[in-house]
Amino acid sequence: MDTQAARPPGLLDKILTREGVLGRAWIRYSGAAGLVCIALGVRFLMLPADGGFAFITFYPTVIAVALLFGAGPGVLASVLSALCAALFFLSTFRSKAGQLASFGFFFVTCGLTTFVAHRLRQSVVRLRASELKFRTLYEASNVGIVLTDADRRYVECNETFRRLTGYRTDELRELEYRALTHPKDWAETDAQFERAVRTGQFGPYEKEYLRKDGRRIPLRVNGAMFVADDGEMYLWSIVDDITEWRRLERALLDSASAEQQKLGRDLHDGLGQELAGISLLASAIASSMRKAGRPEVEELENLASVAAQAVANCRALAHGLSPVTFANGGLREALMEMVALLRDSFGMDARCEVLEAAPIRLLPDALDNLYRISQEAVSNARRHGGAQSIKITLESEAAIVRLAVEDDGTGIPKSPPATGMGLKIMQFRAATIGARLSIGPRESGGTRVCVECLQTQ
Repeated sequence: MDTQAARPPGLLDKILTREGVLGRAWIRYSGAAGLVCIALGVRFLMLPADGGFAFITFYPTVIAVALLFGAGPGVLASVLSALCAALFFLSTFRSKAGQLASFGFFFVTCGLTTFVAHRLRQSVVRLRASELKFRTLYEASNVGIVLTDADRRYVECNETFRRLTGYRTDELRELEYRALTHPKDWAETDAQFERAVRTGQFGPYEKEYLRKDGRRIPLRVNGAMFVADDGEMYLWSIVDDITEWRRLERALLDSASAEQQKLGRDLHDGLGQELAGISLLASAIASSMRKAGRPEVEELENLASVAAQAVANCRALAHGLSPVTFANGGLREALMEMVALLRDSFGMDARCEVLEAAPIRLLPDALDNLYRISQEAVSNARRHGGAQSIKITLESEAAIVRLAVEDDGTGIPKSPPATGMGLKIMQFRAATIGARLSIGPRESGGTRVCVECLQTQ
């Protein structure tokens, strides 16, 4: 398989496509006449002149002219060759019928040769035009295009891919895919390769590349596997840099989170405090009226009770909008409150287990995204999976924080709804904080969502 980045045209390609001086008609027709003259001279040297095969030197001449100069010069060479043979080399002892048969055979052979040469030229011209078109598209594409072999070593790549990685082509050919792929994405990359072996296609999926300068860049990858003419399997991959897309998504998510936190604070510190004041005032007035024996005391106590319930609802809303901020124990306490809400409001068998082998050293943004992932997983289990039991496990080790949500629901369908955003949002939140997200079935049924985040150094 030819794997050169830009294969130069061969001599035959140049001849058949009429590149250079061969594109001029007078050069081609003069060349045809000149070659016939050379064939005539060679034939004179092959004695006896009137014996043997009269067209012996003219057959290769016509073939050469047809290939070199085209169909028109080929016809001219055929006619000139026939005249030369008739004037100088056809034996006078040969019968008229024999001479006609010789001319007939010669012209049929020359006609077929000229036709084949013409069709061959058309095929080469179309092939060269197609190759030029796709080569131009390949090199000018603003996405990376890379060819890898069955061992997942880099064979060929375009300029965009070289810019993405920071490597030259010869350097890439010395590398295996793991040298560029971030270790956290090795398992998914291997799974996509197996999928390509089974189905012939893989992706789209997201991963991170490690550039030559050490920087990490997020990418979206998809492609196909095929068998080349050398019998080997290769993979074409389309690699798209999604750094800017990630930045915009993160900015949108940060903006939404900021608005949620602001609304949560307004509810907690504004409306919540005012409702709490109304509840306290109603309770105080009810106490005074009870001492005075007034009949309105019961209504005021009802008002105080309703206001107290409104305060509780307001604080629950504030907690939902900014859970980690309002939970005294951070992520741990926020998860505990989530489990309590599932038990008290929805009657579910919910529990939270915390295993702290080391303190959690995550930034607030990472804590908030971990909670939101667990919140989305719980919501999916309750609303779509029909789960009756949910277990949340928070593990903190020296190097990693692991959060798992397990349920006994129906599990994730093989083909999730195209309009569903929950899984995509979880994947994006995990990618935002550099975490690894895995979603799959439990051995005993249901779904397990696990996100692993590296501790802050």
